[in-house]
Amino acid sequence: MTADRRSDVPADAHEARLLRQLVDNIPAIVSYWDRDLRNVIANRAFVDYFGLTPAEMAGRHLRDLLGEELYELNRADLEAVLRGEQREFERAFQDRDGRTRYMQTAFVPEVVDGEVVGFYGFGSDLTARVEAEQARDDAVRLLRVTMDNAPIGQAIADMSLRAQYVNPAFCEMAGYSADELVG
Repeated sequence: MTADRRSDVPADAHEARLLRQLVDNIPAIVSYWDRDLRNVIANRAFVDYFGLTPAEMAGRHLRDLLGEELYELNRADLEAVLRGEQREFERAFQDRDGRTRYMQTAFVPEVVDGEVVGFYGFGSDLTARVEAEQARDDAVRLLRVTMDNAPIGQAIADMSLRAQYVNPAFCEMAGYSADELVG
């Protein structure tokens, strides 16, 4: 073991501490699971996401963490990663509070001497982005319904003044179909 030049801490311990700080500060959930689907390590974001302490996570079976329904939803991907296949997917699920969450997940197998000994799990919570996209889509639908049913002719044009949308009242007023006016 060599001494770290910056301190009295041995290099291996210093590197382990730096690695742990790096993993804990990644803005994603990161974990490692053994072949029996028991947790070996989880970063701070992971334990916070599931509302547990690191001590409560250590050795916990993935089924106990996810619950039966979510575990079954992930079963095919878990079986695949244990066969050595990397898996990436997005999934909607209900969290413990009943809220719908959206997660992008990757399972990456760790293969030693040709045998899968465990896997890394990486996840990003997409909930805020998905909810923002849904709100945007709802607003666009509301605008379209409002304009489609407006008794006054209305049009939306781009910066070149080409019509991108015309409502039925505008078509009636202009004497042309929407297909003839848009574009």
